[in-house]
Amino acid sequence: MANDEMDIKADVAPETTGELEAIKERRRNRWKEFWPRVITLVLAIVIWIFIMEINPPDAYKTFENVPVNIIAATDASVTPADGGELTVDITVVAKKNLINALDPSQITLVIDVSGVQESGIHQVDILCALPSGYKVQKLSKESITVSVDLGAGNP
Repeated sequence: MANDEMDIKADVAPETTGELEAIKERRRNRWKEFWPRVITLVLAIVIWIFIMEINPPDAYKTFENVPVNIIAATDASVTPADGGELTVDITVVAKKNLINALDPSQITLVIDVSGVQESGIHQVDILCALPSGYKVQKLSKESITVSVDLGAGNP
């Protein structure tokens, strides 16, 4: 290769020889700059993965038609006032690495009509219980209108 360089230098005018050396120097500098850039990129990716594992972003998941359980006196009959089903859609928020592990059977929705003193139509708030690490983002209904019949045995 040194012979080739000598041949090129011999055929080239002295002023272009300096330009040729400058081009070669720039090529060498590019390779010197290449590896620090690659190392920086790899380090940035490793740091990003580490941070995402320690503190992943929040994610949302919606569960549709989750049944609502009823807490009532033993002789009370509770039915939805509109004749529909006692189900609610619920949107849950949790860390991204937890959200897909939540199963609808782990969500407990309850209405408590045990304190109702008279038969009739009542608006009852929905209570929600979720495993640790999960929060309710939104319920399709905050309360349900139910028809309560306390039975013939109660005044």
